[in-house]
Amino acid sequence: MKIFDYADLGRKRLWDYIPNGSTPEDDGIKPIIETDREVDIGDTLIIGDTAYSITSLHGKGGMNHTAYVEKLKSQKVFIDGEEPEDKDYTGQITCPYCGYEDGDSWEADDDEDECVCPCCGSVFSYQRNVTVEYCSQPVRKAEAVYLN
Repeated sequence: MKIFDYADLGRKRLWDYIPNGSTPEDDGIKPIIETDREVDIGDTLIIGDTAYSITSLHGKGGMNHTAYVEKLKSQKVFIDGEEPEDKDYTGQITCPYCGYEDGDSWEADDDEDECVCPCCGSVFSYQRNVTVEYCSQPVRKAEAVYLN
C-alpha cells in the first residue's frame, strides 16, 4: 500500500484522481511510505517522527492500495509519549489525544458520553456545559414623579 500525505497534494484530493485512474505519482508526488500492513480509516500511523491519521483509502475489488493521511494537530501524545491533557471549555468537543475538533459537536448527546475520535481512534469522554446569560435593552423609561 502506498501512503500519501494530503499536505503534499496541494489543492488536490482523492476524488481528483479516481475518475481518470491517475495517482499522485502521475503528478510527480511520491508516497511518504509503502507498506504491506493492513490499515483502516481512523488508524493512527507513526511514520518517522510524525503521527498521521488515515483519512481516505482507495482500491479496487475490495483491496485498498492507496491511503491518504493527514498530520495530527497534536503530536506530543503519540510521538513524545506525553500524557494527554483535559480540553476544558472549548467551543467544540476536542480530542485530548490528537487535538481533533468535532465540527458537529452540537449533534452529540446533551449531557455526557464517551466517544471514539474519528481522527486518531482514541476513546475519551466529554461533558456538555451549558451557560445561561441574559441581555437587556431599554424600551421605555418610566415617568418620574417630582415632589417639591
